[in-house]
Amino acid sequence: MAPPAISVEVIPSRTELRLSESLRAEVRISGPAPLRLDLPKEWLAESSPAVWKIEPLGSPRLTDAPGGVQQWSQSFRLDPYLPGASVPLAFSPAIVNGQEVHFPSFSIAVTTSITNPKVEDARPITGIETLPPEPARPQLSGEPWQYAVVTLFLAIMVYRLFRRQKPKLQPEPSPSEWFHRELAKLNAGDANFAEAMAAIIRGYLRREHGIPAEARTVAELRATQPQLESMLSILDRCDRSKFAGEKLSGEECEEMRDRAVSFSRDAQRSDLERSPSGRG
Repeated sequence: MAPPAISVEVIPSRTELRLSESLRAEVRISGPAPLRLDLPKEWLAESSPAVWKIEPLGSPRLTDAPGGVQQWSQSFRLDPYLPGASVPLAFSPAIVNGQEVHFPSFSIAVTTSITNPKVEDARPITGIETLPPEPARPQLSGEPWQYAVVTLFLAIMVYRLFRRQKPKLQPEPSPSEWFHRELAKLNAGDANFAEAMAAIIRGYLRREHGIPAEARTVAELRATQPQLESMLSILDRCDRSKFAGEKLSGEECEEMRDRAVSFSRDAQRSDLERSPSGRG
């Protein structure tokens, strides 16, 4: 029996998007086991790096299939730099089991609300406006010491009024209190639930663990913080909802919120057990 043939796929989540949006593309490589892969260092080929920004989403996956076949897959997020009716999206070739394979290429329609910008359409520079003349100040009569007394009296009154009306500063909430408060505001029926949930989790990781999570991808966080897998799996699901269009049901939203709350409570419990006052 002949060995299984090598096949490659690139599956984009969409072929038309706005300049402010992103698309998700999944790369799949199938062939006879065991797969020996020599993947490109730069995934985008030809002129694509000039018009697309690419970054991996999560970790690659290697699965076994019937008939002695293995499949390698990796998801990517792509953001366009420029609009166009046919923006090229091409991937670099890879070496699979010693054989060079080429991925399919695409033409993506990237739209924008700004059409055919021209220099003559720009607004002219506004000149410096002339200010009206300063009104004449009234001349006050009286001794200098009288002015000083009045000024001091007014300053005392303003100071007392300021002290009386100054609101009391509220103490800064703890990371856990902030986390639970923000989660309670989420509505499972909101269209931006996934984006809001991801922002809350990243803010919690920064406040509680000192991790700059807002500036790191899920793959980067998973490589350095494997103990946070419970939170990172929620971020993975939020990314799939935002970039791959995998909608969240109301039950999924509530389940994700419960998992996030459970993670923070377990973390607090572990901190108390490790602290000197919690050892008994």
